[in-house]
Amino acid sequence: MNEIALTIAAAFLLLQAANCQTVQPSTEPIKAELGGIVVIPCDLMLTENETLFTVLWKHNEDDIATIGGNGQVYPHGQYGERAFVDVTTYTLTLNNLMLDDSGTYVCSGFGNTGSKSQSLQVDVLSSPQVSTRVNPYLDDGMGSGTATLAVCTATAASEPFTMNWLTDMGDVVVPDSFRADTPNEEFYSLIDSSLYLDIRPDAERDNGRKFVCSVQDAFGKMIESEAFLIVTAPTTTPQTTTIQASPMITSFPTNDGGQITMVMGNQRAFECAAI
Repeated sequence: MNEIALTIAAAFLLLQAANCQTVQPSTEPIKAELGGIVVIPCDLMLTENETLFTVLWKHNEDDIATIGGNGQVYPHGQYGERAFVDVTTYTLTLNNLMLDDSGTYVCSGFGNTGSKSQSLQVDVLSSPQVSTRVNPYLDDGMGSGTATLAVCTATAASEPFTMNWLTDMGDVVVPDSFRADTPNEEFYSLIDSSLYLDIRPDAERDNGRKFVCSVQDAFGKMIESEAFLIVTAPTTTPQTTTIQASPMITSFPTNDGGQITMVMGNQRAFECAAI
């Protein structure tokens, strides 16, 4: 039997022989960002006479890593190189976080007086990518009602999050613009959301006007994206009319009232006017 197997076997014998004490878990979950790093403490509150032989980290029902009495760390399964355990504090660090890393993490220590465990909740959340798109609008001056002048998109967001359009004075656009939510194609638990800026357009007031899409993500962080409206009035040009007409001759070639005689092959110039 190898060293790690002996260590774990000894730990379980101790567990059966002594009562298992649960350390009061933290009431607030640890929030961590998708693709990032989370550091999870292991505070088993050891007394002066307590010595740990083995420490085991679990995520839900899966083993993450075991720390043997010799200080050697043995990672398990899917966590592999993503998991690092400090052999002094037993703090667990996970990197390249995935949404499936959300859940309950339990740090259990097995020692000379029995066993202790502590559980912590970790929520892996996604902060969305925020962008805006402007819809150019031609104002006909007829006051034809509201129009969608811009769209704000928040992609791959964890709930809860909020979206608002703010005016150039920082006021929330009232009434609230229409928001449409759809599941993210890559991560079904995340949301893709579009917020439409629907107002009654006026070229003189709104062309070049700045609006700000403000998104508060699940971490409470504010993300903003600007949109400058394009609302133009139709241009007018004077109408022109073209009339085609035959010219009217006002004077004819003359030869002082006499008959004009021409010799074949000769050239002569005569005056003729027309309007």
